[in-house]
Amino acid sequence: MPLSIVFARFMNLFAGVIPYKNGNLPADLALLVVAIIFTGVGAAMTVAMQLIPNPGDGIVGTISRISGKELGFCKNCFDLGCVTISLLIGFCFGNLLLGVGLGTLISMVGVGRAIAAFNYLCKKPLLRITGMD
Repeated sequence: MPLSIVFARFMNLFAGVIPYKNGNLPADLALLVVAIIFTGVGAAMTVAMQLIPNPGDGIVGTISRISGKELGFCKNCFDLGCVTISLLIGFCFGNLLLGVGLGTLISMVGVGRAIAAFNYLCKKPLLRITGMD
């Protein structure tokens, strides 16, 4: 069975468990906020627990450690750089906003702020509980 069919069936499994229709802006934004919170918490926990993070979180974690700046701030700066590069590439090829919309801009700011909030509230107790302090 081709991988694309397996992937499509896997995605349909989630669509059956979590029914959702897009197009309702308040519902879309609410779902985006929940996704940003979960993404930020997951990234903060992965980096704080020194687990193997995804490449994006790993490079931001390294930048944070080397610079001495807070992880959430570094994530915001890194994401701003990525969006800026994307806009520049789009501008060079004639479509400035290709792939950059409201969700991208909200996520660019929101994930870093979610990481910062989680670290402020939970990082020290989490490290203490796990013996990593």
